[in-house]
Amino acid sequence: MARSTDKLAFALAAATPLSRAYYKRVFDHLYFSDAVPAGYKLDDVDDYRYETEMNLDALDVCDFEFGEKPSIHNRGPYLGVLPRSGFPTAVLFGARFPSTIARLAAAVRSRKREAAMTVASQPAFPLLPHRIRVEAASLKTLASVASEAGIGFADRAPAADLLVHAATVDMYETQLEWRTGMTDLDWRREDFDVRLAHFAAPADAAVRLSRFTHPQRSFRREHYMVLADRRAEVDGRWGRFLMLHKAGRSVLSYDSNLHVLLLPRSTPLPRLFARGLVACSGFAPHDVQADGKILRAYVQVPRALAELAAQKLAQHLSPMTLPAAPRGTHE
Repeated sequence: MARSTDKLAFALAAATPLSRAYYKRVFDHLYFSDAVPAGYKLDDVDDYRYETEMNLDALDVCDFEFGEKPSIHNRGPYLGVLPRSGFPTAVLFGARFPSTIARLAAAVRSRKREAAMTVASQPAFPLLPHRIRVEAASLKTLASVASEAGIGFADRAPAADLLVHAATVDMYETQLEWRTGMTDLDWRREDFDVRLAHFAAPADAAVRLSRFTHPQRSFRREHYMVLADRRAEVDGRWGRFLMLHKAGRSVLSYDSNLHVLLLPRSTPLPRLFARGLVACSGFAPHDVQADGKILRAYVQVPRALAELAAQKLAQHLSPMTLPAAPRGTHE
């Protein structure tokens, strides 16, 4: 599947207009033509399509907006500096064409004594675009590379900026619009189990987070926080962490030696947190096994940024020692 890796990102960048229907059509075609022959199961296409949406969003390639009228919007390409010591290093984020990468490579080659470019596959899923990293002697060189390639340049590490500007759980809760007298939708309902940190069968509780799935369009889901006779529509990712906060439950772990932040697959991070942690490395989160569980790993996350994310999500970081370094830890 190596040659197919960037096809999806290129197709999304070229689409005018870009829509969910187009994304589904292109993803399914590539999944059946490229992923299935490589060993991926036909029955898993819906799961991988959804996970790829989340990862493309976290890589800042596209904004995926959900709701009654879901939409997708491309993000402009740019080099974002990584929060690391040593020579200044940046990764290509945003939508891209083949010409974008060609221009970037040419700009680096013209400064071969001052800059170098490396390309790596994404561990999370082969249809995600390559991670393209540029290392240079100075920020000025990185800026000139981006300028010559015709793309943007973020000289302040986007990872720190995104996490600093992300809301806290308490801030999110204060913005909710609570209503009384509402009844549940007549769609399939699941409730979030804070002990297991995933959605399960409905539970009769005074405080609950309920997820309702449209009977014909499974991608359309609505989430409601219910407190006694009041309810408010919430973002599903924020809703999970709000429920965990109310229950005093933490699900974040951190390997201090490898600088890896981990959490259950069933508790995806709110958008700015996912983008901020991915901007630490340019690698989308991917699954690892630890303590008999499958966890989602964000690599190359400085402890200060991991603690900032945990604090804003009303979590604490549990220490963890992974049995092996996840892909991307040292790249």
